[in-house]
Amino acid sequence: SDRKVNITNLKASKNIIKVINEEFINNSIHQCPKKYNYLNDPRIIYVINLMKTLKKEKFLLICHTKEKVKEILRVLKQKVHIKIAEFHEELSLIQRDRNAAWFSEEDGARLLLCSEIGSEGRNFQFSHHLIFWDIPFNSDLIEQRIGRLDRIGQKHTIHIHIPSIQHTFYSILTTIFHEGFDIFNNTVPGSSEIFKITSNDILNLLKGDKIQDNTLYQEVKNLIQTIKE
Repeated sequence: SDRKVNITNLKASKNIIKVINEEFINNSIHQCPKKYNYLNDPRIIYVINLMKTLKKEKFLLICHTKEKVKEILRVLKQKVHIKIAEFHEELSLIQRDRNAAWFSEEDGARLLLCSEIGSEGRNFQFSHHLIFWDIPFNSDLIEQRIGRLDRIGQKHTIHIHIPSIQHTFYSILTTIFHEGFDIFNNTVPGSSEIFKITSNDILNLLKGDKIQDNTLYQEVKNLIQTIKE
């Protein structure tokens, strides 16, 4: 299927940026779950506006952990009246099947919130809108997320929506994966090999305190050039 990538740059306070960058480090490097608070996160408003703009569409939102799914659900329920289903590894298989079925019904859930593990092996090709809440530090996981919709039987262009908060590690990763790997637009043969080779360089870029520094973006561009070669 054809894919269309919509990357939207969002502004956030320094405090929110700091929290999101800590979240990235926790998820990508230490692999530890954390308590989340998305009440003032600009991605919430982004999701609400997207669903208001495209009133008839169903959306699959994938994020890294079940803790994030629960927090996104909690905040959205406070702010908006839409039918939302959740799908993660803490639910029983029966609950997951029920929620997936509810999402597939014409008058069912409009938004399905999925954790990484929760979405494995599931196909939701009746939807053609995918929201990346966060960006996994792993090219295979990106392909896997898109693969939930990009299946045989998908009749539409797949719209990939990426709310990218400026000055966060996620925004840098988005740039690297989009401009360097072109992974959102296409299935890229060998992308996981390229990622293995470059992952240390990418991590080193993200480890310093250079997130607000313009030299970082030059280094990102240099790295993208290396990947392309």
